[in-house]
Amino acid sequence: MNAFEAVDPDSEYPVMLSPQATVTVLLLGMLLALGSGFLAWRYGRWLEEPQKVRLTLSEGGFYPAEVTLDPRRPVELTVHRVGGGFCTSAVVVEGIGLKETLPADGEAVVRWSPADPPPTRIRCGMGCLRARVRLKEGVPFAP
Repeated sequence: MNAFEAVDPDSEYPVMLSPQATVTVLLLGMLLALGSGFLAWRYGRWLEEPQKVRLTLSEGGFYPAEVTLDPRRPVELTVHRVGGGFCTSAVVVEGIGLKETLPADGEAVVRWSPADPPPTRIRCGMGCLRARVRLKEGVPFAP
């Protein structure tokens, strides 16, 4: 029996597939292989793209007060400072140890990668204003 034959369970003789059916099966197999390769490539690219998170920091605190992150992807955190109080002059990402000075009524960008330890929270320079960091559940942290 060759690759173009199928076996009928009720018969002891092999059944030949038509040439059109053979071509259809081969084309579907090729499309499936190409499609799964594309999805794997796209998923790999997706893991490399940074998550863009934007927070606003004012004397009233962070807005939003909580962010959810995927620990497998890099993060690009933009913090917009409203006002010029001393407490809001810096942003600290705890757990990673990153600290960035914020200009009055300006923005600063803080970046980290999955290779860094997971962040626990984001706070102002004095520690009195905080934003909670949640990691997506069911996603293992990349070492």
